[in-house]
Amino acid sequence: MIERLVATLSERYRLEPAARSRGSADVAKATFDLRECRISNGIPAAARSGRHFSDISRAAAFATSMALFTIILMIAACSDAAPDHGADSAAVAAANADSIARSAATNAATLRDSAQATLATLLDDPASAVFDSVVVIQPPPVDGRSPAPAVCGRIGGKPGIGGRSTPTRFVYQGRWTVFVEEAGNQAEFAAVWAKMCDGAGGTVLLGG
Repeated sequence: MIERLVATLSERYRLEPAARSRGSADVAKATFDLRECRISNGIPAAARSGRHFSDISRAAAFATSMALFTIILMIAACSDAAPDHGADSAAVAAANADSIARSAATNAATLRDSAQATLATLLDDPASAVFDSVVVIQPPPVDGRSPAPAVCGRIGGKPGIGGRSTPTRFVYQGRWTVFVEEAGNQAEFAAVWAKMCDGAGGTVLLGG
């Protein structure tokens, strides 16, 4: 296409063969530059100088036509190029995921502290409370809905809950949802523990 354009313009302005060759090279270079949507050295050399042609007026007309053609090509190429936001979208998604993870970790720590403070009040001497195996878990979804996170662990004291000398398992979801293992509820507690603390598909938010 470039060669046909140069030939047509050269015949119209009666240019010498050498000038045609230089014009083709200049447009070819401009076409290469427009692939990156940039102008190299302004406009083609043939458009900047008429000393390549024997007749100054014909050279100026030819150079003007070539410059306009180059500008039109560059506008068309750059306007058709749609920006690729793939990398930006990936970066935003990663930043959002990181923000959610940090928020979940902060909330998990707050829930753990609340659980320990609440469980300690069940002891005769709250200051003697000792916790172990404490984890904060997000249980798996049930019927498409996610249960509240749970704090699972064991508490001991001097003495322990109910005067025990061994640690007692507990499951905590809030100040009004506290499960403590006792002699009379072992089967029920085991079911809650399996669902909240040992259930497949749960996610450990803190501890473990």
